[in-house]
Amino acid sequence: MSSRLSISILTVVFNNRGNGGAKLTPRTYCAADTEDLQFIVSQIKQRYPDAPFIGVGVSLGGMILFNYLAKTGDKCGLEAGMIVSVAWNVFESVLELEKPGINRHASTIREFDDRFTAKMFGYDSWEAYYKEACLHDKVHALKVPVLCLNAADDPFSPKHAVPLKEAEENDNIAIILTSRGGHIGFMEGLIPRHANYMDRNFC
Repeated sequence: MSSRLSISILTVVFNNRGNGGAKLTPRTYCAADTEDLQFIVSQIKQRYPDAPFIGVGVSLGGMILFNYLAKTGDKCGLEAGMIVSVAWNVFESVLELEKPGINRHASTIREFDDRFTAKMFGYDSWEAYYKEACLHDKVHALKVPVLCLNAADDPFSPKHAVPLKEAEENDNIAIILTSRGGHIGFMEGLIPRHANYMDRNFC
């Protein structure tokens, strides 16, 4: 007689303030602010203390997740993480986005972050905010396994800023760098209809 193992999987979607129906409070969100995510993780761990917990973040959400994992180390409450299409070095990313023809409004990115984001979260300048938001110099701080997926042609994350050498020095991180995929693209086939490369790596 064969027996079957029953496994229950609970999925929790964390929406940043003002998104997905979440109320927008006087404070918004940014890549370096991990307070809301830490609250969500603690709530889930209180309700399901014995359940293995894996976090997945895409783009800005991936930056928040990575920063959270780097800050909390082995106290993060997660078994592992996966991040997709993150901007590893925000200083390099903004230079790429401000190139002529990439983004018509890109010349105001740093000005916006200096006048709004930095002030909203108590940073002295956009440079101070970007320094804390960057991921490339925090690879060493990861204490749980993290799978990272980026594309070499992602305008938000230039290839030369992906910390491949740093990743070689920490067994807790693996970076997959595809030649194509853009920003959260990773489509496959002439008429993409099924799970793409990102989906298959997650599964």
